[in-house]
Amino acid sequence: MQIPNKDLERYLTDLIGHDALEQIGEEPVSIRANTLMTDVDAVRRRLQTWGVRFKPHPLNPDGLLIEDDFIPLSHSLLYFTGAIQYHGASSQVPVLALDPQPGETILDLAAAPGSKSTQIAAAMRNRGRLMLNDVSELRLQTLQANLNRSGVINTSVHCLPGQRLGRWLPETFDRVLLDAPCSNLGKNAGQLERMRKWKREILDHQSNLQFHLLASALKTVRIGGVLVYSTCSLAPEENEAVIDRLLQAYPHQVAVESIPLAPGGVLQPGLPRVGDTAVHTDLQKSRRIYPYPQPMESFFVARLRKLETIPVRPHHEPLQEIALESPGQTEVRAALDNLASLWGIDRAFFDAFAYHLTQKKLWLAAPERQIALKNGLVGIGLPIALRKSTGWRLTNAGVRFFRHRISERIIELDLDDLVELFEKGRIDNWGKQPAGYYVLRYNDELVGAVSHFDQVLKIRLPHSFRLAL
Repeated sequence: MQIPNKDLERYLTDLIGHDALEQIGEEPVSIRANTLMTDVDAVRRRLQTWGVRFKPHPLNPDGLLIEDDFIPLSHSLLYFTGAIQYHGASSQVPVLALDPQPGETILDLAAAPGSKSTQIAAAMRNRGRLMLNDVSELRLQTLQANLNRSGVINTSVHCLPGQRLGRWLPETFDRVLLDAPCSNLGKNAGQLERMRKWKREILDHQSNLQFHLLASALKTVRIGGVLVYSTCSLAPEENEAVIDRLLQAYPHQVAVESIPLAPGGVLQPGLPRVGDTAVHTDLQKSRRIYPYPQPMESFFVARLRKLETIPVRPHHEPLQEIALESPGQTEVRAALDNLASLWGIDRAFFDAFAYHLTQKKLWLAAPERQIALKNGLVGIGLPIALRKSTGWRLTNAGVRFFRHRISERIIELDLDDLVELFEKGRIDNWGKQPAGYYVLRYNDELVGAVSHFDQVLKIRLPHSFRLAL
């Protein structure tokens, strides 16, 4: 491996040694079965049918390492229908350390693009309250797309500065994940070869941001709650040093605790020193993933327990909440009646959820999600339907959520038509049904929402598919 930046090469050689540096490779493709939609055994069977070779994830029973993604899986119905999520093997570990539980109130403070967020929601079984935040509006678009495809209903999504949440929402959450923005140092060989402008000063800037985000995250945790901090960086300045600084700032309020995963093998203990400076001995309870000898991305994970209240300065920004509607509220009830009538869904099924109705969309949320912070709000729950002149049209996400309950307005395509539809997003001169909106079925599985107007059948796709079935 050739690292064009000699300062970076010297830094990494001092940190891990020349031989280890030469072993850094590329992490294999890895996926995670979305247990809100399916189970890992069903995904295994489908992969075996296609001849895709895979191995189990070393720590996550719902994860698989793909030895050759020749299809690729992003062109499969498994991916389109949300049964699988591309998710880096190392990146699956922080949520395992967080150990989310159904019914809890949880914050993912830097959530986009959403792989860990959907993993948290699956572990919560879509129950409880999951607040997802990111400062980037662009990245939040990808996050919302991942949530919709995965069938997540217990979320509220926000675009807010993470450093302020500690003052705005003190002692609010049972568990908090901070997968902090980082330098990505040592993530993989290709990334190192592209870091031509790297300077040590980058680590100083990054670690200061990480500390302030971490201190804010800690303030949002309830007494006795859990905070997990992670980065995809080898640099101790972004990892052990940040946690050590937090322990010095709040020596009685927080403690590092062991991660409930088997040590050894993939997981190695945290470093005892950062350069020439010793850090708190408990930091050896944190865990590192090195990109050698196994080809995994670099990662650092620490699990913290909040012990006492941390005083926060009063905030002057006005905070507002939005109340979700019940299924009996007049306008929501009318929308649900229309959905039940058009799509043949048992009307009583809708009564188990909360709703958020906007001018054009109907969002369905977990019953625990009765209110949400209005500040920076991007979305609540799952957008299940769009308002049209003919009534409420199901979204792709709505079709997947109600897939076992829809009984009306279903069309079934043969294989050739399905392949053409997913490749082009449309089939011209398709006049087999009256004009309107429908649900697409293939091989006894409801796949998505389609429209048929002017003898053109259309489907909304994230990209063009060379469809693998």
